[in-house]
Amino acid sequence: MNFSTDLRTFLDQIMTMTCRACANPFTTISPAPCPVEDFVAFSQNLQCPRCGSHDILLGQNRTAAEDARYPHGKSANASVSERLFYWAINGDTGSSSRAIAAKLDRASELAHGNGKAHPIDTADLRRCLLLLRRIPEFHRGIDGMSGVSPTWARIVARFDELVALFEEETGIGLERAPTPHTSALLATLIAEPQG
Repeated sequence: MNFSTDLRTFLDQIMTMTCRACANPFTTISPAPCPVEDFVAFSQNLQCPRCGSHDILLGQNRTAAEDARYPHGKSANASVSERLFYWAINGDTGSSSRAIAAKLDRASELAHGNGKAHPIDTADLRRCLLLLRRIPEFHRGIDGMSGVSPTWARIVARFDELVALFEEETGIGLERAPTPHTSALLATLIAEPQG
């Protein structure tokens, strides 16, 4: 039994959820990898631990203030590895934020995931920005993502503009708000042909 492999597998199975009925954020353990029909059955049986509702949204869609309530390490001076560990356990994670973590902290066993995943919508972008706020060293190294894929290269080339536009639409606290301009820019960056 390999501890780091088992830990990576466990962390990949953590799913963040939000109850649509009572807005309760919670985590659960996914049965994946498993047959699709097993995952569908698992998803249909999800239930909010607070109110019992089955109306569950994937992801937590946290604001910056909500994310700040979770510990980011044992102390204010936590190392990048420690903050990454806490993020993997209690952060609002997704495949694109895990790709950033995997690329920018290559030595980490906790940043396992699809290393090429890019944000596909503003919910993914929000999770990426929450990671970059928790680990500012990654924000300073975001240019490193440009070599991951042509789509990442386009996103990185306009990353500051994308972030500024998102913060303009949601506020600096990444509040829940419509993000039509950020969504349009991100869709354009994803769709642009390599060239």
